[in-house]
Amino acid sequence: MGDRYTGEERREFIRCDYEEPVHCRTIKSSDGKKSFSSSIKGIVKNLSASGILFIVSSESTPKIANMLLLELDYQTSSICQEIEKQSLIARNRFLGKVVRIENNDDNTCDVGVALIPKYNYLPEDIKVLVGI
Repeated sequence: MGDRYTGEERREFIRCDYEEPVHCRTIKSSDGKKSFSSSIKGIVKNLSASGILFIVSSESTPKIANMLLLELDYQTSSICQEIEKQSLIARNRFLGKVVRIENNDDNTCDVGVALIPKYNYLPEDIKVLVGI
Protein backbone atom coordinates (compact mmCIF):
# COMPACT_ATOMS: atom_id res chain seq x y z
CA MET A 1 0.00 0.00 0.00
CA GLY A 2 1.74 3.10 -1.25
CA ASP A 3 -0.60 5.74 0.15
CA ARG A 4 0.06 6.35 3.82
CA TYR A 5 -2.00 8.70 5.92
CA THR A 6 0.24 11.40 7.40
CA GLY A 7 -2.26 13.17 9.66
CA GLU A 8 -3.04 12.46 13.29
CA GLU A 9 -4.04 8.82 13.81
CA ARG A 10 -7.58 8.62 15.17
CA ARG A 11 -8.27 4.92 14.81
CA GLU A 12 -8.98 2.99 17.98
CA PHE A 13 -7.31 -0.22 16.73
CA ILE A 14 -4.11 -0.90 14.84
CA ARG A 15 -4.69 -1.74 11.19
CA CYS A 16 -2.55 -4.59 9.82
CA ASP A 17 -1.68 -5.17 6.19
CA TYR A 18 -3.19 -8.53 5.32
CA GLU A 19 -3.48 -9.81 1.76
CA GLU A 20 -5.80 -12.84 1.79
CA PRO A 21 -9.00 -13.83 -0.04
CA VAL A 22 -12.38 -12.95 1.42
CA HIS A 23 -15.80 -14.27 0.48
CA CYS A 24 -18.87 -12.37 1.55
CA ARG A 25 -22.59 -12.28 1.00
CA THR A 26 -24.93 -9.33 1.30
CA ILE A 27 -27.89 -9.75 3.62
CA LYS A 28 -30.91 -8.65 1.61
CA SER A 29 -34.57 -8.26 2.40
CA SER A 30 -37.35 -9.34 0.09
CA ASP A 31 -41.03 -9.44 1.08
CA GLY A 32 -40.00 -8.92 4.69
CA LYS A 33 -37.72 -11.97 4.71
CA LYS A 34 -33.96 -11.86 4.99
CA SER A 35 -31.72 -13.88 2.65
CA PHE A 36 -28.21 -13.84 1.23
CA SER A 37 -26.98 -12.61 -2.13
CA SER A 38 -24.65 -14.70 -4.22
CA SER A 39 -21.03 -14.83 -3.06
CA ILE A 40 -18.78 -11.83 -3.61
CA LYS A 41 -15.06 -12.59 -3.84
CA GLY A 42 -12.34 -10.10 -3.01
CA ILE A 43 -8.88 -9.66 -1.55
CA VAL A 44 -8.35 -8.12 1.88
CA LYS A 45 -5.94 -5.18 1.92
CA ASN A 46 -5.90 -4.65 5.68
CA LEU A 47 -7.86 -5.43 8.82
CA SER A 48 -8.22 -4.41 12.42
CA ALA A 49 -10.35 -5.46 15.38
CA SER A 50 -13.03 -3.05 14.17
CA GLY A 51 -12.95 -3.31 10.38
CA ILE A 52 -11.78 -4.74 7.10
CA LEU A 53 -10.74 -3.07 3.86
CA PHE A 54 -10.95 -5.28 0.78
CA ILE A 55 -10.89 -4.89 -2.96
CA VAL A 56 -13.50 -6.29 -5.39
CA SER A 57 -14.33 -5.85 -9.05
CA SER A 58 -16.65 -2.93 -9.73
CA GLU A 59 -19.39 -5.29 -10.95
CA SER A 60 -19.70 -7.02 -7.58
CA THR A 61 -19.37 -4.01 -5.27
CA PRO A 62 -21.91 -3.95 -2.41
CA LYS A 63 -23.70 -0.71 -1.55
CA ILE A 64 -23.05 1.64 1.36
CA ALA A 65 -24.89 0.46 4.50
CA ASN A 66 -25.28 -3.12 3.17
CA MET A 67 -24.85 -5.69 5.89
CA LEU A 68 -22.36 -8.42 4.93
CA LEU A 69 -21.49 -11.84 6.21
CA LEU A 70 -17.72 -12.22 5.68
CA GLU A 71 -15.75 -15.43 5.51
CA LEU A 72 -12.07 -14.85 6.16
CA ASP A 73 -9.20 -16.94 7.52
CA TYR A 74 -8.32 -14.32 10.13
CA GLN A 75 -6.64 -16.81 12.51
CA THR A 76 -3.35 -16.34 10.66
CA SER A 77 -3.46 -12.62 11.43
CA SER A 78 -1.37 -11.08 14.18
CA ILE A 79 -4.47 -9.37 15.58
CA CYS A 80 -6.53 -12.55 15.85
CA GLN A 81 -7.17 -12.18 19.60
CA GLU A 82 -8.31 -8.57 19.25
CA ILE A 83 -10.76 -9.48 16.49
CA GLU A 84 -12.23 -12.33 18.53
CA LYS A 85 -12.51 -10.12 21.62
CA GLN A 86 -14.32 -7.27 19.81
CA SER A 87 -16.30 -8.66 16.88
CA LEU A 88 -19.44 -10.70 16.46
CA ILE A 89 -18.48 -14.05 14.93
CA ALA A 90 -21.14 -16.52 13.78
CA ARG A 91 -20.04 -19.92 12.46
CA ASN A 92 -16.53 -18.56 11.85
CA ARG A 93 -17.89 -15.65 9.81
CA PHE A 94 -18.05 -11.95 10.64
CA LEU A 95 -21.01 -9.68 10.39
CA GLY A 96 -20.20 -6.18 9.13
CA LYS A 97 -21.64 -3.06 7.55
CA VAL A 98 -20.27 -1.33 4.46
CA VAL A 99 -19.16 2.15 5.48
CA ARG A 100 -16.91 3.22 2.60
CA ILE A 101 -16.50 2.57 -1.11
CA GLU A 102 -13.74 4.05 -3.24
CA ASN A 103 -13.49 3.52 -6.99
CA ASN A 104 -10.06 2.61 -8.35
CA ASP A 105 -8.69 3.28 -11.85
CA ASP A 106 -8.52 -0.44 -12.71
CA ASN A 107 -12.26 -1.28 -12.59
CA THR A 108 -12.08 -2.32 -8.93
CA CYS A 109 -13.36 -0.77 -5.72
CA ASP A 110 -12.01 -0.61 -2.20
CA VAL A 111 -14.75 -1.58 0.26
CA GLY A 112 -14.47 -0.54 3.90
CA VAL A 113 -16.52 -2.63 6.33
CA ALA A 114 -17.06 -1.88 10.01
CA LEU A 115 -17.32 -5.13 11.92
CA ILE A 116 -20.40 -5.46 14.12
CA PRO A 117 -19.27 -5.46 17.77
CA LYS A 118 -19.98 -8.56 19.82
CA TYR A 119 -22.58 -6.91 22.04
CA ASN A 120 -24.57 -4.96 19.43
CA TYR A 121 -28.32 -5.41 19.16
CA LEU A 122 -29.39 -7.45 16.12
CA PRO A 123 -32.94 -8.04 14.93
CA GLU A 124 -34.15 -11.59 15.50
CA ASP A 125 -34.52 -12.38 11.77
CA ILE A 126 -30.84 -11.54 11.17
CA LYS A 127 -29.78 -13.65 14.15
CA VAL A 128 -31.66 -16.63 12.74
CA LEU A 129 -30.28 -16.07 9.23
CA VAL A 130 -26.62 -15.97 10.33
CA GLY A 131 -26.97 -18.67 12.97
CA ILE A 132 -26.51 -16.78 16.22
